Amino acid sequence: MGFEVTVVQFLQRWRGFGVFELMWFVSEIGRAPLILLIIVAVALGLFYSRLYRELLVLIFSTGAVSAFGWWLKYLINRPRPSLGQALIYRENLDPSFPSGHVLVYVVFFGFLFYIATQKLKSPVIRIIVQCFLGGLILFVGLSRVYLGEHWPLDVGAAYLLGFIWLRLTVSIHKSALF
Repeated sequence: MGFEVTVVQFLQRWRGFGVFELMWFVSEIGRAPLILLIIVAVALGLFYSRLYRELLVLIFSTGAVSAFGWWLKYLINRPRPSLGQALIYRENLDPSFPSGHVLVYVVFFGFLFYIATQKLKSPVIRIIVQCFLGGLILFVGLSRVYLGEHWPLDVGAAYLLGFIWLRLTVSIHKSALF
């Protein structure tokens, strides 16, 4: 854990204009009730766009990866960084491994990235949407470590598991299962 403490402390030294605010914003999107409102809004958007298959796959996969992440957290029961090891901006008593924010962002926003690639006709709008979604996925991991909520290993493992899950989700979407 010594290496991880060093990484957390290195990241937390970044104090430039807007760094904390960006990290806080990206992380807050993943907290209830905001993430639930986002999921409902996206689900309604997919429903009204008649993308029923995409809606079913997105909701099922996001719910399943979230449940899987909680199960792993309590199975592994790894403690979060403590005050002596990092600056803690919000105390969280749940276990640390893996990062649930990263898992959900990779699967939920990653599948939306895939849908945007497939469905958005305008290249300009598609690129803007993809940059926004990709930015959320990229920065959520940094934000979780920066804010002292997770260790780098929690985030790295969540990215690995999340991208494997996302790949399976895309495969399911492409198959005749849904």
